[in-house]
Amino acid sequence: MVTVRIEYCAPCGYTDRATGLVTELLKDYEDHVESVVLVPSDGGRFEVTLDGELIFSKLNVKRHAQPGEVVGLVGARLVAGP
Repeated sequence: MVTVRIEYCAPCGYTDRATGLVTELLKDYEDHVESVVLVPSDGGRFEVTLDGELIFSKLNVKRHAQPGEVVGLVGARLVAGP
């Protein structure tokens, strides 16, 4: 079971993007997710961590994730294991 943390820029209007990602993740991996934590933030952030490991950062890659990209990253981590 994993914990997913999504830190998103609330002033930028990323709330819908964050909640949509939660829906996608739970649709595919609900049996593997212990908890999902949404953290309103600022500064253009949209960062996703899985058990404390940063797996996607909009600030680092200078773009939003493509559809299915973060779900794929989570799936790859689940398959690879700890």
